[in-house]
Amino acid sequence: MTENGDCLYWLARPGQEPAQWTVAIKEGRGREGEFHARSCCEFLRSVLLTGGTESDVFHDFPTEEPHAFVSSSRFV
Repeated sequence: MTENGDCLYWLARPGQEPAQWTVAIKEGRGREGEFHARSCCEFLRSVLLTGGTESDVFHDFPTEEPHAFVSSSRFV
């Protein structure tokens, strides 16, 4: 959940590996929703860091400012 109340989910289907799950987003203050067919880490990296994914729910992230994203699997 974001500070704006937007919720992120994984749409997990039988027989799919977690990397194949679809990211589903539900707008916190409205009825809008989106689906993105990519892994959660790839979605977050693309929408938050590189600006490579367009989102009507997540918008106005300053991709030009210095920042980084590291998945937790790197620390296991």
